[in-house]
Amino acid sequence: SYSNAALHLFQTIGFKTIMTDREYVLLYKKSVKSELTSLKLNDSSSNLYLAEGWGGVEPTGRWVIGNKARIFFKVKEMYPIEVKINAHSLSSNQKVIVYLNDKRVSHFIVNQEPHLYTFTINSYKVKELNDLVFTFSKTTQPSRIIKNAKDERHLAVFFSQIAFKKK
Repeated sequence: SYSNAALHLFQTIGFKTIMTDREYVLLYKKSVKSELTSLKLNDSSSNLYLAEGWGGVEPTGRWVIGNKARIFFKVKEMYPIEVKINAHSLSSNQKVIVYLNDKRVSHFIVNQEPHLYTFTINSYKVKELNDLVFTFSKTTQPSRIIKNAKDERHLAVFFSQIAFKKK
């Protein structure tokens, strides 16, 4: 049912059930008070910030499954933010477009070799609560390009870390 799906989603992003009364459930999640400086995507603690599009934790990071991935983060004051991303793709010339709060802030090309990508977000685009969205030009199924691979997921880009720095 819809309610069970919603409950599962909230539990997946860190909410805990603290009381149940018939068909009602009271959930709680401790507020993240500090500003986000780094997302180590091979650590489940990054789940607090990740929304749409992210695969499960792997030893060195996470894949984006599909053509879009979303991160939510808070800041205490509006200032320019330098973003550094360690990433690679299964395919060459993977076009990435980055949006913050529905405004395009950057674009770059990701290739098969791991690389550090850096861009700056202007302060006038930053809000207290921010919606950072990555869109990707294509996905690749490992089973179609790697002999004997059974992985049928539609993978876009593999991220190992995302760092945010006040500029």
